[in-house]
Amino acid sequence: MSKKRLIIASLLIGLPLACWLPLRIVFRDYWVPINFYGKVIDQHGDPVPDANVKLYANDSMDDRRSSEYTRYTDQAGRFSLTGARGLALGVGVSKPGYRTFPPVYGKVTSSGSFDYGLSSGTPRGPYRSDKDTPTIFTLYKIGVVEPLVKIGEKNFRMNRDGTPLAISLDQQKGSHEVILNFWSKDLERPSGQRKYDWRFEISVPNGGLIARKDAFVFEAPKDGYSPDDIVDMPMSLPDNKWRSSAERAYFIRFGDGTFARVNLRMRPQGDHFVDWESIFNPKIGSRNLEDDPRKGGADR
Repeated sequence: MSKKRLIIASLLIGLPLACWLPLRIVFRDYWVPINFYGKVIDQHGDPVPDANVKLYANDSMDDRRSSEYTRYTDQAGRFSLTGARGLALGVGVSKPGYRTFPPVYGKVTSSGSFDYGLSSGTPRGPYRSDKDTPTIFTLYKIGVVEPLVKIGEKNFRMNRDGTPLAISLDQQKGSHEVILNFWSKDLERPSGQRKYDWRFEISVPNGGLIARKDAFVFEAPKDGYSPDDIVDMPMSLPDNKWRSSAERAYFIRFGDGTFARVNLRMRPQGDHFVDWESIFNPKIGSRNLEDDPRKGGADR
């Protein structure tokens, strides 16, 4: 008998009758029947056949792992799980050539969690799905991928006095550069004070940048670019406005008609560095910045 079962058994001995009812409900929750029907579609609403589906039924109160099941979608993108039991069911879908949407609490994306326990407390009771109204999961189908130059998850040290840092997105010095400047007065703050003045600027010589607001948009806009962007964090900001770091995502257009996209995080404390990721398309005029997440490094 496992340690957890021994603890449960020892607790049950000598309990008054009034205490058994809630315990019976808890035990019963782990034996609720699970019959689940799902469908996988892409961002255009088309079914995704042969998608891999992982299902995890929370059916154990002790140290044993939850029961795991694997299914594959049919030509209509459908799958099902019947005859299982448990308190809850976790489901995740995937397929090569597709991106998964990140989890969102309370919503179904490329994954989801579903309560089946009778005492779960949800107003609608145990989760229900059927053949006629399957639960919908979504994958993002990767489009045409052109040769790209990638800089992935790299840290660049920055001086706090505004000394410019040039990053070449095509990895050729002096070409297709983005300029970063950083100023900080963190060394001047009194002991025990959290806030301090800091400022970060990103600019594109002979080009421009624009905020990338959706992580699943991979085509750079035609226009609307600005030559620079500034993050300004004076210590005079209210506590709920001042931040000790900043994350930004941009599309970038260079003067020769090439495009790129960038994700960065500025860390003004400690060693003062920027976390950097970028994808550059060397094909003049092409705004396609979609990459294959299974590949890393430069494509050319």
